[in-house]
Amino acid sequence: MSRRLPGHRISESDSNRLRKSREDRVNAMTLNYQIGVFVGEYIISNYLPTLSLDSFMTRRCIDTTKEEEHLYNDLNNKWVDSKSKEDWETQKNYYKSLVEKYLPKELDCHIMALNLSDEVEFKKGISSALWDSDSSHYSCGIDDIIYQKDSYGDTIKLKLNI
Repeated sequence: MSRRLPGHRISESDSNRLRKSREDRVNAMTLNYQIGVFVGEYIISNYLPTLSLDSFMTRRCIDTTKEEEHLYNDLNNKWVDSKSKEDWETQKNYYKSLVEKYLPKELDCHIMALNLSDEVEFKKGISSALWDSDSSHYSCGIDDIIYQKDSYGDTIKLKLNI
């Protein structure tokens, strides 16, 4: 057992229960799902764009203008101070307009050719990775993730979710 802070010790039976729970969860994952998770992580790392005013940014950060950033921050501060639904809606709608203005409506992500036996499980894995990233503006719905086989490689198409 690794070193833990005092007061955070768990019993051996709890440790075994947690280990068994993890093993069961991992054993329930299909290979296609796991490949989907890795492809999703690849998309996040190499393709997924974010705005410069987002709290979580990816490598493909798209700059907004200083004026847009200042207005967004002012609207956000106003909402934080007031906690009113109206201020929240104003800030949210302005943010959505920036997302719509700067991010591509459809994101084409080129990957190596894959030999999948279950496309649905593969898409579930991609969906899970995108959802867990907390930085995706693209739909995580399985029906919105388009998988296409090309002559050279494969392509994943994601739809902007506004």
